[in-house]
Amino acid sequence: NHVGAAKQWYGIPGVKATKFNAVMEKLMKLRLKEVPDLEHHITTQIDPQVLLNNKIPVVKTTQGAGHFIVTFPQAYHCGFSYGFNCGEAVNFATTDWIDHGASSVHAYRLKFK
Repeated sequence: NHVGAAKQWYGIPGVKATKFNAVMEKLMKLRLKEVPDLEHHITTQIDPQVLLNNKIPVVKTTQGAGHFIVTFPQAYHCGFSYGFNCGEAVNFATTDWIDHGASSVHAYRLKFK
């Protein structure tokens, strides 16, 4: 749920996660050597136009008061607020997410976690 100023969201579909990772590794090669799990930090963003130029579709939406945003497995997302707001996040998964979770655990372990 969300109250206050709007929040802008950008996202890429989970089916493009592998391609996104490849583009991120190309763009941030030196930084990834310093911080191998950089993709899991909430401080990193890539210009949507750069993603589009690399054939990665980008969707965007604006979340207003009372709106909910649902993200799916392997879908990357980021955003920013247009002013003061208060939001909450809830994580839940249906049984069809189990395979995604197992893949995620394996990938996270490869990143030295």
